[in-house]
Amino acid sequence: MSTKYHKISPLLGVLADPLRQHIISLLAEGARSVSMLAAATPVSASAVSQHLRLLKEHGLITDCKAGRQRIYSLCPQAFDALALRLLAVRDRALAAEALASSNDTTEFDQIDYSLEQWAERWVEVDPLTIGIIVRMRLVARDLERLSRRSAARFGLNSAQVLLLATLDRPEAPSECSLTELARICHISLPATARHIEQCKQDGLILCRQDEYDGRIQLIRLTTQGRDLIHQVLRQQRLQDHTPVYTLRQ
Repeated sequence: MSTKYHKISPLLGVLADPLRQHIISLLAEGARSVSMLAAATPVSASAVSQHLRLLKEHGLITDCKAGRQRIYSLCPQAFDALALRLLAVRDRALAAEALASSNDTTEFDQIDYSLEQWAERWVEVDPLTIGIIVRMRLVARDLERLSRRSAARFGLNSAQVLLLATLDRPEAPSECSLTELARICHISLPATARHIEQCKQDGLILCRQDEYDGRIQLIRLTTQGRDLIHQVLRQQRLQDHTPVYTLRQ
């Protein structure tokens, strides 16, 4: 077993306790003091303090002094690292299951067989070119499947990820019209409008009226939206799309 999985085990042990799970659920709703946590649990404040001490030792929570009390809050980074590692285990299991239950292992052999038949029947068609096109389509299909899975982890779909990533511009202008977004992302205008409306309801984007043309709505990311798309893209780079990012190495 690799070193990184040895590091997961203590965290899983800490999180296995039902009371600590309840404390974490309470802190997920906002920072609280020991007395506030004790009031929402069936144990004494002293017992709650012991659980908090253990959670803090493992980096799952932080605390700060507020008058005579200490206020506790979750440490999201610790849960991010744990979630990524557990998701990696899940994805490997899903990949193994898909490989075992499909004919993907023979898919490329079937392509070669079909190309041989093409070469015999249509001598004017270059089988090598057709083979490249077919394989590129297969790669695109698998990348789209991985993109959907990656987006779903963050409560998005692949189209919303594309739109948010397009709005994440490092240089001015930081705003974009609906028509421009649809054109850049190659998504129909009605579909773009639906996705943008959902992102707006989720607090990921803001819209304002163009001061020069009142018919145009300018769209930009909120801080929440920018942070979220950065998490998604980092997840794709480090895990979901790693083979693509390492092709040039």
